[in-house]
Amino acid sequence: MSGKRYYPAFLDLAGRLVVIVGPAADLERKAARLARYGADVLVITPEPSEALLAAQANGDVGVEARAYVRGDLAGAALALCQSAAPEVQRAVFQEAVQVGCPVNIAGSVEHSSFIAPGVLHREPLQIAISTGGGAPQLAKALRRQLAEQFGAEWGAYTQLLTDVRAIALSGLADERSVDDLLESVIASDVFEQVRAGSSPTAQQVYERFAPTLGE
Repeated sequence: MSGKRYYPAFLDLAGRLVVIVGPAADLERKAARLARYGADVLVITPEPSEALLAAQANGDVGVEARAYVRGDLAGAALALCQSAAPEVQRAVFQEAVQVGCPVNIAGSVEHSSFIAPGVLHREPLQIAISTGGGAPQLAKALRRQLAEQFGAEWGAYTQLLTDVRAIALSGLADERSVDDLLESVIASDVFEQVRAGSSPTAQQVYERFAPTLGE
């Protein structure tokens, strides 16, 4: 195996500063996505698009209509640079390294401390796919395949299991019992019920399976 090896992680960016630098056309979708995760998004771009200005007016992102300058990453939890200008890429990367801020430089895996995977969203379920930046077309193809396998029912099912676990944590004596209960639910027909359009409540599922523990 050659090249970098990346440790996969899901970041909690709620209320944390994320700085995005580059041309407006390349920033709109990334800014909107990061805002949905609760990040405090600051977009620095010389010519903001109407979409970015509208997002700023709605309070979704902050926009500064100017070029990047050193010091813009102060306090940032994450930085993304979409600029194709080598001097901007270099400056953003150098500042990020200095302040200890994870940074992604578009088109430059070598100068990025993290890469963003392809993600299939079935909230709260998320499935991330990465080829280490080496074969992004494959990651896209795999995401399309997974989208066919994992429909919207997986989001409802994941939320149901999350709620069942919350009830079990307060109702059962130990973590092992909680694990056993969830494993029993997962091995049962509950998912098929959800996929068929049924909507069992978390309390109903808990009451069905809790008495079977230890059998």
